[in-house]
Amino acid sequence: MELNTGSAYTQDWQPFDKGRTLGKKGSERGTIIADMENINGARITVEKDADTAPYAITFGIYGLMFHTHFKSTPEEVELYLDWIRSTMHKVFALYEQDEGSRSDEWYHEHDRLVHELTID
Repeated sequence: MELNTGSAYTQDWQPFDKGRTLGKKGSERGTIIADMENINGARITVEKDADTAPYAITFGIYGLMFHTHFKSTPEEVELYLDWIRSTMHKVFALYEQDEGSRSDEWYHEHDRLVHELTID
């Protein structure tokens, strides 16, 4: 499966470890078909033929959260990857605000976005 990397929010994403993980077994015991890292501190790995589903998408924002989500079709994977990247972009945008000026609304939005990323 060739994943679309030309959608929105992809400019900050690069192949993880220069693509050396592609074709290897992942944490869900599937074959890694995509593995990307964000310059702001995140990673998304897609495995095909995982133990529990046709596709496993493992992702995390370093030091904040880690989650695995399962999909059945390549089309579902594409849509989910676009959504993950878009939502992570929103989280990274929040961190552009100075820590001392973060309000209760800032923390509420932060928690809401992280929660969205981790629900199935």
